[in-house]
Amino acid sequence: MQTIFNCCHGTFQTNRDHWLCSTQGPQGGGLVDEEIIGDESPAYKTHLQPGEDASQQKASPGAAGLGKNANQQRHVPPPPPIGHGYEEEKESAKVRLQRLIRDFAHDAVGQGLEVEAQSSALDGLVWSDHGILQAVLRMDRRLSRLELWPPSTSDGIVQGASATFAVPLQQVASIAKGIATNGNEIVEPTRDSATLTVAQRNGPDLGLLFDNTSTRDRAYTCLRIFQMSVDQSLESHSREQTGREESEIAELDTYN
Repeated sequence: MQTIFNCCHGTFQTNRDHWLCSTQGPQGGGLVDEEIIGDESPAYKTHLQPGEDASQQKASPGAAGLGKNANQQRHVPPPPPIGHGYEEEKESAKVRLQRLIRDFAHDAVGQGLEVEAQSSALDGLVWSDHGILQAVLRMDRRLSRLELWPPSTSDGIVQGASATFAVPLQQVASIAKGIATNGNEIVEPTRDSATLTVAQRNGPDLGLLFDNTSTRDRAYTCLRIFQMSVDQSLESHSREQTGREESEIAELDTYN
C-alpha cells in the first residue's frame, strides 16, 4: 500500500535544494536523498504489526492489484453509457411483441384457434345451439376481419367451405377481456378469465371463449393491435377524403 506524505516536496526559499522530507541537511553538496514511497518506506514499515512482513500485508484484502503494474495486470471495463440497459430492454420487448404478432397471425390465417362463440347474432345459424357455437376463429389474409368457421372433424378436415359468421374490424367498437354483463348476471370466474368480448358498432356483442387465460391474453393483444391499425387507416382515409372535398369546394367558390 502506498504511503503519501503530507509534507509534499516543496522547498523554502532559504532551503531551495533541500526536500522537506529529506533526511539529509542542506550541507554536503546540496543534493537531496530520494524519497521512498511504498513497501520499502520506513513510514510504511512502522504500520506493520510485530511478526508481520510486507509480503503478508500485500496478501491482505484490498492490497491486491495496487502495485506499479496494476493497470497492466487488471483490465477494468468502462461503465456502460447511461440509459444503455433501458434501450436494450426496450428493444427486447419490441422484438418479443413482433414475434407474438407474427406467430398469432400465422395461426389465425392458417389453422385457426378453437373457440366457443356466443352471441344473439349466431342464433339460428347452422351448428348453433341457442346462440352458442363451437367454432374455429380465423382471420383473412389482410388481418382485417374476424371469421368463425365450423370446427374441424376428427380427421382434421374443416367442415364447410366458407365462414359461418364474420365481423370486419371496421365494425368493431372495442375488444375487452371478460364476459360483458348488465351487472346482475353471475359469471363463472374460469370462463370469465378465458373470454374476450368483441363489441360491434352496429350489432350485438360477440363473446369468444378460449382454451385458457394465456391463449385469451395472446389473442387480446394481437386483435387490439389489428383493430387500432384498421382505425388509423380509416382516420387517415377520412382526412384525405375531407381534404379533397374542401379543395373541390374551394375551387367551385373561386369559379363562381
